[in-house]
Amino acid sequence: MSQHQRLDQFQTVRGGESGALRFRLRSLVLPLLALVGCGWLLRSELAGLSLAELNASLAGHGGGVWVAAMLLGLVGLWSMGRMEGRLHAILATGVARPRARRTGMLAVAIGQALGLGALTGGAVRMRCLPECGIWTISKLSVALSLAFLAALTALTGLARLGMGVGWAGAVALPLLLTLALARLGPILPGPVPHRRLRGADLSALLLWTALDVAAFAGALWLFLPPGVAPVSLVLAVMTAMGVGLLSQSPGGLGAFELVLLALLPGVPEAELLAAVLATRIACQGVPALGAALLLLRRPAPARAPELTLTKPDSRLAAMAAPPEAGWGLAYQGGALALARCGTRGWHLRHAPGTLAALGAPLGTADFAGLQQLARHLGRRALAYDIDARTAAAARRAGWVVTPLSTRASLDPQEWRLDRPACRQLRRKLRGARNAGVVAELASYAPPFAEMGAVARAWALKSGRERGFSTGRYAPAFAARQVVILAHSGGRLVGFATFHAAPGSWSLELMRWLPEAPAGTMQTVLATAIEEARLAGIHHLSLANAPSRELRLLRFDLNRALGVSGLVQFKGAFGPDWTPRYAAAPSRPALLFGLAAAAHAIWRPDPLPAPFPFEVPAGACHSLGENPLTSRETFPWQTSSRPSSPAATGFWPTARRAPTSSTWGSKLAKPLSSGTKRIRSVFRRSI
Repeated sequence: MSQHQRLDQFQTVRGGESGALRFRLRSLVLPLLALVGCGWLLRSELAGLSLAELNASLAGHGGGVWVAAMLLGLVGLWSMGRMEGRLHAILATGVARPRARRTGMLAVAIGQALGLGALTGGAVRMRCLPECGIWTISKLSVALSLAFLAALTALTGLARLGMGVGWAGAVALPLLLTLALARLGPILPGPVPHRRLRGADLSALLLWTALDVAAFAGALWLFLPPGVAPVSLVLAVMTAMGVGLLSQSPGGLGAFELVLLALLPGVPEAELLAAVLATRIACQGVPALGAALLLLRRPAPARAPELTLTKPDSRLAAMAAPPEAGWGLAYQGGALALARCGTRGWHLRHAPGTLAALGAPLGTADFAGLQQLARHLGRRALAYDIDARTAAAARRAGWVVTPLSTRASLDPQEWRLDRPACRQLRRKLRGARNAGVVAELASYAPPFAEMGAVARAWALKSGRERGFSTGRYAPAFAARQVVILAHSGGRLVGFATFHAAPGSWSLELMRWLPEAPAGTMQTVLATAIEEARLAGIHHLSLANAPSRELRLLRFDLNRALGVSGLVQFKGAFGPDWTPRYAAAPSRPALLFGLAAAAHAIWRPDPLPAPFPFEVPAGACHSLGENPLTSRETFPWQTSSRPSSPAATGFWPTARRAPTSSTWGSKLAKPLSSGTKRIRSVFRRSI
């Protein structure tokens, strides 16, 4: 490096350091300058006001007024605590909501008394929530300030519009506050967090902000002389709060009073300032003193939930031997909640405001632990698509249970195509065979590009892919599954994927081209049944169909949702139908959870959609390591396939691909002996 380059680098570093220093100085000096400027303007306004008049105004209020004002101040703090609890849930900090609310009340009480709420409140949060870290605390402090200011801006505009000011007046003040926020944004401490907000989140933020403003305005009204219109007072308080918050001075001191003097000219200055001072003492001073005393106590340590979140990993024993094959869906945007012993747990899915446990639990059903984890994450608990045994355990735990669907399943070792129940299936298979449809196991790296084209054509014909309890096509997701391909005329016309577990397969995806010959998917599933039989599988799930209660509704729901066709398709294989259930701690929670699950099914987030909470990766050492493998495995990667008897039944073992470390290897695809066998079975049966 030349001397000039080193000099330029040194100047760049020095410039960055000086810029950071200027940023810190500006963030501290500007609020002080605002306080001094507002104080000077306020002093000129109150040049003729005597201290005796101020004392007389303060002494004229009885004890009942002071008590009522302090109670209103506590209501405002309570609303800010609720608001902070909501922000913890939005930012997925992992702090239990009651603890987050208590910390928020303490932080706001100190911050509004000392000023620089993002810094002083952040210091309080660091003391009460040491496990969050400075980065999370910074995001939370800034998010609270910005959320309050944004909600206050919206409420001010709505209030002005409701008073008949007109659209111009209703938009003017929010626009000015927004421009001021954009101008002062660089001096706010820390980065501005960005998270996707739901309608319920926005409504809650507006509600808690409105309650805080109403409580402070009500306390101020108690100290004002009679004759002040409540509506005008609330509007003036909202405007003054916004300006005071932007000034970053302690409690908006100076700026708040100046705005009130300008917006309430009919109130004598001495009485107005005395009322503001009394309100500050009752709603800010007393709570700040109480919060300071509470902060002298050592904060209680965080109580960790019984279940621990972890990412799905084939190195975990829970994923090596899951309770059912459907746990493979966890690899697409799911997570695991496992006990520290690694022998109990749930497969978790996320829906709006809901933490859903999907499918059968690992080991004993721990509903108390699930509910505790949901509360810890600020969500409602829901058990979705559980079997009858788990539903009975939910009832014993006091949960509300309702039928959800029925699951079609069969035993490939006992299933026969020549049964009377499969008469319609034999006709479909005969038609597909005459059309040249051939189905086989993808025993090498699956043709992901062709499968993607089929999946896109299917989605274009059928609408968007669904989510939550059903998977969506993605190469990384399909690579973990057993894949059955259907060709016609040398072209891929359909495929199906199955989750695999010891002794069990579960149907996940079925995708086909609109022009695929009739009977294509029946041929795919019949081939899958034969492949499962050859692999020693004793349980094959054909997934769920709506329950009988849902199908018997009077309106034509069958035609609207395609239920009748789905039931007829799966019923052609003559499966056993078993009920599946949903459960929640209460009836309202169950209704809310089912609505959230329906939303997540029909309007899923775009892929990739990771689990929206902080989930540690690879906690195998503490949550039970799979002794069969030490790295991620895929069905078509035979070099990493364990040969232990404990792994029997994961994948077909008769046709394993040669060792290959890349998906792009050009491997020959001879017709498998299993495919020849299934063809001969079809010829004899049909």
